[in-house]
Amino acid sequence: MFGKKDKKKLSPEKVTSLLQTVKDPILEKDLVGSGMLKNIQVSGGTLRITIELPTPAGEAKPVLDQEIRRALAEVSGGIAVEIAWDSNVRVSRPG
Repeated sequence: MFGKKDKKKLSPEKVTSLLQTVKDPILEKDLVGSGMLKNIQVSGGTLRITIELPTPAGEAKPVLDQEIRRALAEVSGGIAVEIAWDSNVRVSRPG
């Protein structure tokens, strides 16, 4: 009714919250807590996110793509979801 916020409204905060439930199948850490979620843009009828993987091989991409879309399904009705993939290999040096 009047005065109530629309729970289905898509915002960067809502997207972040939903993507905390998506775990990388290799690292077994969620996308948000592990810092893989790098960018969220909501513009018109499109949601664009950037996921930064820890390896360029991207073996987890197909699974993550499916899980991300599943997590966003409750709020993305009628909105195009575009996922950009990036990688950032961190080299650890002996101390």
